Amino acid sequence: MLALPLHSGSGLPGLDGGVAGRSGDTLLVTSALAGEGKSTVSEHLAEMFARQGRKVLLVDVDARDARLTRTRRAAQSPGILDALRNASDPGNFIHHGTVDAISFLPIGLARNDSKAAELFFSPALGRAVADLRRRFDLIVLDGPHLLHGVEGRLLLAHADRTALVVEWGRTSREDVRAALDLFERAPGSLAGIILNKVDRKALRRDG
Repeated sequence: MLALPLHSGSGLPGLDGGVAGRSGDTLLVTSALAGEGKSTVSEHLAEMFARQGRKVLLVDVDARDARLTRTRRAAQSPGILDALRNASDPGNFIHHGTVDAISFLPIGLARNDSKAAELFFSPALGRAVADLRRRFDLIVLDGPHLLHGVEGRLLLAHADRTALVVEWGRTSREDVRAALDLFERAPGSLAGIILNKVDRKALRRDG
């Protein structure tokens, strides 16, 4: 992956220095469309910050795909949506070091509820994020893509910074512009654009 910074920093510019400088920061990782590789990027970013000595929580908040919940073998475990539905402590559902040293909060069994999307409108979401901020240095939210459905747009309001993942050679300029337009109405800020699945030979050839 290749980071295109919108803020200065090191490592991944705009993400390293700009996001994880304070305790309790939240970084939302999203994309314009499905299948651009944002979940893999979310894991890589969480691992990078954890190697720097930060206490990191990776949260699957993509109710439509829940890829991280599946790959981390937590599909049958309660998670963030169950905490929202039952007004319970999300810390009760955190998996500590199941796959690596990163703490992980799955999407939860409530994902199968026909009204799961409505939970993103609940004030409980803000309370849950605030509670997790007090426990971790950085929270990486693997969110749904932005251009279909409202969940991803609602999550923009709960992130200090957002990283937009764009698939090299696939995502159109129009879709990227449409996703970027959403940030004008969001209280958080765009930390940077991450080009994913880059053809490095083509990149060098085109200069």
